[in-house]
Amino acid sequence: MERGATPGVSGEGKQTLAELLETDFLKCPGCSEQFTTPLLLPCLHSLCVDCVQNLSQPTKQESTSKDSPQTKDSNSNGKIPNGILKKSNPATKLTTPQNNSTDGKSCDSNVSNGVDHDTESEDKTPAGQVFQCPICGSSIRGQTFPVNNFLKHLVELHTYKHGPTPKCDYCAFTGKSSTATSLCLDCRDHICDSCSDAHRRTKLTRGHQVAPYQQIKMGMYDHDIRGHQSPSCAHHPQESVTLFCDKCEEVVCSQCMTSGHKGHSTCSVEAAVPRYKLSMQGLMRGLVRQIPSISKYCAFLTNISENVEVAKLKLFSDLENQANTLHTMIDEHKNQTKQRVTEECTKEKQMLEEKISGLERAQHSLGDNANYLECLLAHGQGEELLSLHHLVTHRLTQLTHLELDGINTKLRVNFNPTCPTKAAVSAMFGNLSLGHVPLGNDDSVSMATMSLSTTLLPPVRNTPQSTLTFSTKCGEDTKDVWPTGVAITKDKGFVIADRDNKNIKVFSSDGQKKLVFCGEGEGKIGTPFDLTVLPNSNIAVTDRESEDVKVFTQSGNFVYSIKGHFRNPRGITTNKQGQIIVVDCQKLQLTVHDPKDGSLVTTIAGRNKDGTNALVDPFYVSVNSVGNILVTDTAAPNIKVFSPKGSYLSRSGTYGTRDNQTLQPYGVCCDQYGHLFVADNNNDRVLLLKPDGQFNRPLLTQADGLWHPMALTTTNDTLVVTEALGEVKVFRYV
Repeated sequence: MERGATPGVSGEGKQTLAELLETDFLKCPGCSEQFTTPLLLPCLHSLCVDCVQNLSQPTKQESTSKDSPQTKDSNSNGKIPNGILKKSNPATKLTTPQNNSTDGKSCDSNVSNGVDHDTESEDKTPAGQVFQCPICGSSIRGQTFPVNNFLKHLVELHTYKHGPTPKCDYCAFTGKSSTATSLCLDCRDHICDSCSDAHRRTKLTRGHQVAPYQQIKMGMYDHDIRGHQSPSCAHHPQESVTLFCDKCEEVVCSQCMTSGHKGHSTCSVEAAVPRYKLSMQGLMRGLVRQIPSISKYCAFLTNISENVEVAKLKLFSDLENQANTLHTMIDEHKNQTKQRVTEECTKEKQMLEEKISGLERAQHSLGDNANYLECLLAHGQGEELLSLHHLVTHRLTQLTHLELDGINTKLRVNFNPTCPTKAAVSAMFGNLSLGHVPLGNDDSVSMATMSLSTTLLPPVRNTPQSTLTFSTKCGEDTKDVWPTGVAITKDKGFVIADRDNKNIKVFSSDGQKKLVFCGEGEGKIGTPFDLTVLPNSNIAVTDRESEDVKVFTQSGNFVYSIKGHFRNPRGITTNKQGQIIVVDCQKLQLTVHDPKDGSLVTTIAGRNKDGTNALVDPFYVSVNSVGNILVTDTAAPNIKVFSPKGSYLSRSGTYGTRDNQTLQPYGVCCDQYGHLFVADNNNDRVLLLKPDGQFNRPLLTQADGLWHPMALTTTNDTLVVTEALGEVKVFRYV
């Protein structure tokens, strides 16, 4: 690709199926030949099985280089250029394995015309062997790579259209040889005219769809053939996958339900496709949105590289002017200075070119990934999509944490000439300044714009895994436990606010009770509602009865209280700056406080743009990954969103019992990726919302044993839920 070009989605997804089949999409980028048993790598690039095997095994030259350090591949960066891989025996690219059956056929019933229809073979590279993807340079550890059924089936269709016409399978069974004229799409037999007539008359096959090869090669049956292609079960190769296991999140056949997936909840492939396709589409959109950012940063580095050359030329001009004044007396010093400047600028440009090259490679990889996903989503079968979704979502999750190699300084060159004299040539010539300086505010692009985490979300489990359940009822309790607040300490312990027993309970990471306190004197707790752990590990508690916020150490010692700002404080949280945010359900406002002494920083009036109250009966508050403040409200819309500075931004949610509605929204929390969780108390469930506040799906329900969820918090991909009467349940959801 030329410098300055912007790679991205190539547009194959908008092509017709017939057009896609005639592109290089079906050629292996490793050997530049048509795919044979394409394998999908973790970086979402596909290679033929032979190419993967060649990559994963050290060459003789590599083996020799270990003993002879002076013998190196001319490609010093270790990457394998596109097109240099060749199959071990291209002449046997489309082989037909022998069949030992006695039916007279010379090939497996699933293999004909050189096309392996449904063999789920996978490459198993040596464990621990690391090789590099020849397209993006990603380091890949040897493992079992899945067959890319999407590409395999497209190659099969291409072979039907452009490959040699096969012989009739039925005639071969009787020892005859005749050219096939048709293909049965249901049983995938190749048949001649006479056998085709018999095929249509036979009771078992009269309903099959038979396609003439003449019309197949004209492209008239492309979509019919695709409709009949389906991957076989990885564990039962003779069976097609028709079901989707909700628990394991993989496609299975009917036999799997009596073995490895016995008792698991399943649905049809058709029913499962929409939600996973929608998830992939969202991930793809986020991926595509990152491509211009990388291109922009490449242009930024290119501009700096060009400015280095401009600065060098200007400095050379100054040197020449000074040198002409001093004549030959300073020629030697001039040349030494030029050499020094040239060396530093060359090093700087080399460094920038290396970074640009690396970014362009990452940009190509993202573009390739997006291109592949677009094609898969546009033309892939549901079974193909589901059979690959684990690897796809894992790769996209990796991109969520992608860190790009940027720069923190840039080379600055400067020359300050002095008044020439005949003494001390070095002093007369001037002072040269060479060194890196931090990027200034005028630099229009920073690495902050390159973050992928705001758009690429890791997949949420269809069924979150329960990791811990414990009761918060203690011997000191005189009433039923009502855990209205929960927070997680730095040592992964749990802190619970028990409203009705008027105390705070601290538990270890495994749910064992460590401490119960209710304060004394000025710090006596009246009616606690919610709590949060401050950056210094202290615990801040809203006290509705005392109309204040009390701050304690983790050992229960009272520190200070925040008074005079509240009538009925409920939810409490902290923002990225560690400031305390409290929502007041009577004043219908939020206040922000300094965590050191509780002094008021600002008040958020909680009003709409027209001046009316945005809050009606607010309960809990949380801060999302971009600093926006989210408040749950029993009035619909149920979620109100404010900017970090307090501007009212948006609202979402309706009142009811449907999947996208709530009866009584209680706890709310947001994870590091932007996922939003809301406790729907009266509907006995926790709802999962997208970062923009739009409903995604119910994450936990009564089917998961949930009962009247109250407070929520999340950390390290785990969700903590308190229930009425004191149960605490912890789930891993990613």
